[in-house]
Amino acid sequence: MLLPAFGMQLMALSAITILTLYSSYYYLNRDNFTSTKNGYSTLIPSLGDMLILKSKPSTIADYLARERIVVALNNDAPVSVHISTIGWFHMDPSPLLLIPNCPIRCEFSRNPNDDDFVSEEQQRQAATKDGILSLMFQNFPRNKPSVQVFGSGSHPKFQRWILFAMEPQFYYDFYANQTWLDQNRVDLFLNFHEDMAQVPVSYVEKPDLMVKDVYFNIQEFVQHNQNHPHQRRPFMSWFSSRHTDMRAIWGPGMAKVLGPEFHIFSTGQYKNISNGILPQPCLATGDDKLVARTCATAFYPFTLSIENCFETDYASEKLWQAFESGVVPVYAGPPNVRDFVPKGSTIFIEDFESPEKLAAYLKEVAADVRKYEKFHEWRKQPEREWPEGFKLKMKLSLKNMQCNLCVELARLRYLEKPEVIQAMDGMTQAVYAA
Repeated sequence: MLLPAFGMQLMALSAITILTLYSSYYYLNRDNFTSTKNGYSTLIPSLGDMLILKSKPSTIADYLARERIVVALNNDAPVSVHISTIGWFHMDPSPLLLIPNCPIRCEFSRNPNDDDFVSEEQQRQAATKDGILSLMFQNFPRNKPSVQVFGSGSHPKFQRWILFAMEPQFYYDFYANQTWLDQNRVDLFLNFHEDMAQVPVSYVEKPDLMVKDVYFNIQEFVQHNQNHPHQRRPFMSWFSSRHTDMRAIWGPGMAKVLGPEFHIFSTGQYKNISNGILPQPCLATGDDKLVARTCATAFYPFTLSIENCFETDYASEKLWQAFESGVVPVYAGPPNVRDFVPKGSTIFIEDFESPEKLAAYLKEVAADVRKYEKFHEWRKQPEREWPEGFKLKMKLSLKNMQCNLCVELARLRYLEKPEVIQAMDGMTQAVYAA
């Protein structure tokens, strides 16, 4: 195969050699050139752009650079994806059909019935798509299309089967098993883990809302509790539906040491401390527990958030909902969390020896308007001062998931063109001949 060989050969070159060759190549080939085959023209990028196209991004700048190249090379060709009807924890996939502000013509479809890929016609329609996206568990057609199945030209040469699963390996360890992925013919994996997933997806749902300079009014909160000592508002929210050892210690522990004066509002199946009733405005959210929880979070200055497990990059909605709601997260999460949350935005449980010491600190912060508002100063900063990891999580948000997937499918589709493979082979030979 030329593509893997090309990548391995380029990796063998030193950075200085690559830069030197790229400089000379770019000087002689300032403009991208085209290759004409079978009456169609294919844009062939410079060596520098090809290196970007072939490398997995690791920073926001890398992602944006590769996206710009893919958009230019794609030449406004549509990318089509079919969503299988199996639910992700009964999630309605309909919102995934909405693709806002994507530079790629990204076309998602789904079968309104629950019998995807049963009939021959459904198989035939699925075969015309660039990708089949399964939510949580594999639900793909019986046969993977190739050029021989339904006749040449009726579908992509290599269709991608895509698994979208946002649960951690702690509960679903087969996601990290390449043998399992190969046996189930999964080509692309969408997951929060940036190194493992071909298309990483963060749990950020509303990036625009999260970065607004609007946050909890601590001054009004303090004044209310001072004026109404017998109708004090809860000090903190906590939502938990699953047992972990850390939650067993810190949830009830915080409730005990804070006492009735600083009580915790909580709902959830596990350690429901206060048997909380949702604030009146949040009752209108209906049966959508996630929306109701986000709504309720905004009514209290802090929210206690402890992840189910502590895997790299696994920062679930428990963290991002706090930012979206304009409150301060009291948080325990992935080992690399400090790499991507804004500095001074979060209170980390691991920095305190006991619930007593954490409770004392929270009381101190809540009693001082300036100290509390200091945790929101990052919202006033220009975007260029945000951590690179934070900006990357925004780019990889659930809101951008479909677009990012379409960019990846367009990239892979382009690299499979015979004339592109031939051009890359020529670049490799030119590099080693120099």
